[in-house]
Formats: sequence, C-alpha cells, structure tokens
Amino acid sequence: MNAVFSLLMYLSILLPSILLLFLNVRTRMSRKNPLFFMSFVGVFVFNVIGSFEVFYNEKIFSIAYYSSMGAVIAIFYFLFILFRLEEKTFAIQWSSIFERRPIVNVPLLGALGAFTIGMFMLYYSRHGLPPIFEFDKGGWDVYKARGEKWTTLPEGTHWYQMGFFFIPTFLIVYCYILKVLHKKLFFTVLFYVTLIVSFPFLTIVGSKSPMIDMIFSLFIAQIMLKPGMLRLSLIFKYVFVALFIFFIIMVIQLQDRSEWDVLLLIPGFLFDRIGSVYAEAHAHMLNLIPAQFDYFYGLGMSNPGGIFPYTPVNLSHFLGYQVNGHLQNYSMPSFTHLYANFGWVGFFADFIILFCMISIVQFFFKNQAKSPVVLTCYIMTIKKLLNFSIETIQLVFSEEIVLVILLIIFFDFLFESVVIRSNRAPFRRFAHQ
Repeated sequence: MNAVFSLLMYLSILLPSILLLFLNVRTRMSRKNPLFFMSFVGVFVFNVIGSFEVFYNEKIFSIAYYSSMGAVIAIFYFLFILFRLEEKTFAIQWSSIFERRPIVNVPLLGALGAFTIGMFMLYYSRHGLPPIFEFDKGGWDVYKARGEKWTTLPEGTHWYQMGFFFIPTFLIVYCYILKVLHKKLFFTVLFYVTLIVSFPFLTIVGSKSPMIDMIFSLFIAQIMLKPGMLRLSLIFKYVFVALFIFFIIMVIQLQDRSEWDVLLLIPGFLFDRIGSVYAEAHAHMLNLIPAQFDYFYGLGMSNPGGIFPYTPVNLSHFLGYQVNGHLQNYSMPSFTHLYANFGWVGFFADFIILFCMISIVQFFFKNQAKSPVVLTCYIMTIKKLLNFSIETIQLVFSEEIVLVILLIIFFDFLFESVVIRSNRAPFRRFAHQ
C-alpha cells in the first residue's frame, strides 16, 4: 500500500471526524449533551488522530481496522442525529443554580475528607508509605516505586484511587463551583485551602494523570458555569498549566536527563501516549483475534468480588505480551475490549451500552435538584466519558464510582431537606461576610 493511498484512507476517517466535531460545537451539543460530546472527543483524540500511525504501518494495518474505524465514525454520526432530534428530552438546565444561597455542605466535606484520610491510613497499615516517599541511595525511581507499592497490590487500587484521586478532585471542583457562584472571600479561601490540602494526595503515587485530570475537571466546571467564556485564550491557559505540570513531573521522573532533554522528549511522548497507542492497540487486537486466538467469550470481562464462576483474563496484559513479548499493560478502547470478548457483536454492543449510559445519566441528573454538589457529580461523570476510548466499558462508570456518586447525591438531598429548609445552614454567617 503506497503512501498516497494510506493518506487518502487516513483522511477519509479524519475529515468526517473533524466535521462532526465542528457540528457538535456549532449546534451547541457540547453544552446540551456534554456526555455525548466528551465521548466523541475521546474517540477523536485517542483513536482517530493516532490512526495515522496504523495506516502507514503495513504490519498492523488491515481492512478490518479501516472498516471498524469507519463504523465508529458512522455510529457517532447516528448518535449525534438522534440526540440532536431529542435535545429537549436530554438537555439539562443549570441556570437555577445561580439563584442559590451561599451555603457550604459541611457534613459532606467532612465525610469525604475523612474517607480520604481513612484510605491513606488503610494503605499505610498494609504497605507503608506511598510511592512518592520511596527514596533510596540512588534517588527516587518512580517506576520502581509504583511497581512495588501500587500497580501490583494484591487487593487492587480501585478504592485507593477513589480516596486519593476521585475524592480530592471532587472537593476541589465543588469548592471551585462555590467560589464562582458566590464571589466572596470565604469561598475563595475555601477553594485555595482545599486545593493545597488535596495536592499531596493527587501526587501520592508520582503519576501525572491525577493532576491533569483535576485541571481538566476545573476546565469543564468553568465551561459549565460560564459557557460564554469559552475562548481560545482560556483553552490555551488550561493547556499551558497542564503542560507545565506535566513537564515538572517528567523532570522528576527522568532525573538522569536535563530539563532541556525532557522538554524535547515531551511532544513525541504525548503523541505516542495520547495519539497513537490506543489506535495501534485496536489494530493489533483485530489482527490477533480471531486469526491467532479465539474470542474470549466474556472471560476478558472483570469479575467484581469474584461473584461469577470464572477467573477473568486481563486483556491489557494479554495484548502487551503478544505485541511486546513480555508482560506489559497495553490499554485499548472499550469497543476493542468487547470485540475481543464477543467479536463484532460485542463491538457494536459497546455503542448501544454507551447510548444507554448517556441517556440514563442525562435523565437522572435532569430530574435532580440543581445544587453545587449535584453539578460537581455531573462534571465528574462528564470527564469519565472521555475514557470510553481508552479503557473497558466497565471502567467508564465502575461500580464504586456509581455507588459513591449516588451516596453523595443522597446525602446532599438530606442536607438540603433537613438543614437548609430548617434555616440552620452551617457557615452561612461567614459566607455573607
């Protein structure tokens, strides 16, 4: 396959994707149904842009890959039309949140903070200090530390991630919403104090992702609260902050290289880690299954709590071993994961599940009282849809995430019902100063 033909095939996938991205913004679907918009942005960034590497690599390119990517774009066009026709059904109005009185849900802040501290104490009792504190005579080897004290934990890291990453990010976004809604000194101080206190937890394993995730969540919050403020300057500001933090963490991780070498390394690293790795993972899996291995028929799905009578296969490890010859985590899109389990039936079923997820979440939040806590929960679900293109569908809305969000909304409802309506809201006198 010559270079011109490869370029034409790539453009036949890229250009319709750019057009759909433009249509989402032009029709304000990005505001009316941000869940759908975010899921497509993830596919565009992680699966479409990087497909350039696949089309120019004859070893991994296949007609099945080209057909599947064409199907992905066609399905998103269909979903766009469907959500566009029913936009009044799915759209959520958040305008009433600006009419709320300046009140802090103190019990919820305390409970979530206690949960994070409790998870830290549990981790410490089992494994000692987290990876960020693992220094030896040779300095700090972040990858060795994470390998020994994070990625190989026998109990897994789901609830630790909840305590160290999800909850601190939630609290930061919640306090930021209060700061924007009520421009008072108290809420400004509360936001920055929460940001400072949460920072150690977000960096506790020496990973870049939690900090970038937090910045991205604040960006979504600002767009939700000030949709008219979306400008290229705002985007560049958040991108600059994210890249600066990314650079600092990379310098710490690569202590044997100079700052200039790290700076030169970042563009290629970002393209490979964001743009091409997931596209290549999809191409590799299509070549392996069913040509060399049979479908897994559900054995590649997680088995939470071991409630089902089978031992799950880690497909990321499977793909990493088949491609690189040694045990390595090779993440893949959700539709690739279901394809490996159930073939093309699983591939298309993944998008049906996505449609059901978006519809249920939109209907759920549409019928909730519009409070800062509920808006924070909604923002946390929006950014989770970005993961549709990089991890299994079970992890997009994992069991623990759904459970925690439902509990948070329930306790916020109790707070609204008992405390606010009885006119005994804590910190109200401070908020009015």
